[in-house]
Amino acid sequence: MEFASKLAGTKLILVLGHTSCGAVKGACDHAELGNLTNMLSKITPAVNAVTSPSDPNLRNSKNSKFVDEVASKNVKLT
Repeated sequence: MEFASKLAGTKLILVLGHTSCGAVKGACDHAELGNLTNMLSKITPAVNAVTSPSDPNLRNSKNSKFVDEVASKNVKLT
């Protein structure tokens, strides 16, 4: 986004999310693997901002509603 807005002269940037996002699923599961860890850490604020469900056993990639809410929140935060 920095390159697009400062160097390429882009006037509009669209931040897009989608259902069943693999990156969001990884962030919901607190996955850690090499360079992926740093990228997923940027999604963690969205994971933390979604307050439901409160049961920690339901706050993971197996809960598609939670994953989609985190994806939506991530777009808004970005």
